[in-house]
Amino acid sequence: MVQKLTGQDKVVYALTGGFGSGKSTVAKIFAELGAHVIDADAIAHEALKKTSPVFSRLEKLFKGKVAPSGTSFDRKKIAELVFRDAALRKKLEEIVHPYVFERIAEEVGTTGARVVIVEIPLLFETGFHPYFAGTIVVDAEKKEVVRRLQAKGFSSADVESRLRAQMPSHEKKERADIIIDNSDPIQKTRREVEKVWKTPPTVSKGAA
Repeated sequence: MVQKLTGQDKVVYALTGGFGSGKSTVAKIFAELGAHVIDADAIAHEALKKTSPVFSRLEKLFKGKVAPSGTSFDRKKIAELVFRDAALRKKLEEIVHPYVFERIAEEVGTTGARVVIVEIPLLFETGFHPYFAGTIVVDAEKKEVVRRLQAKGFSSADVESRLRAQMPSHEKKERADIIIDNSDPIQKTRREVEKVWKTPPTVSKGAA
């Protein structure tokens, strides 16, 4: 039996989606509605700092490949390296993911919010999904995703390599309890989020 992330009088949902799908946009709307939002990616970035308890392990992993710059590893350089090397990415995840989950559990335990939304880009890939009351997948048409990311300065090659490194969108949607389409203008996305807020998911697929 998987022990779900929970607390007294609170429920915890996972929010995920592909690279560029608009997860953070949807998370922000949930926050405006009253949810406490936890950004797992931001916690993962904390792991790259010299003050992190896993920093020494990361130094050994990237020795001779990438050196720390100042007080932390350069996230962009790490990303460029691991998205070209699946084996190295797996080793990185084996170090960082347990740290991230521990920090998420700590924050869930301390917040007083009734509803907690945890934004996790690699939710299903990490196997974290059974720990939540429900899973919400943000989806968008690929051409819209590419357009948004290129507008942010990502090259076509960057976009394609990152999309290939993640679980395909259709697989995420198959595992989701709720799907929010973020292909259209923000007003439509907001209406979808508000609908979910009123009738949230209750049982996560694949939960033990």
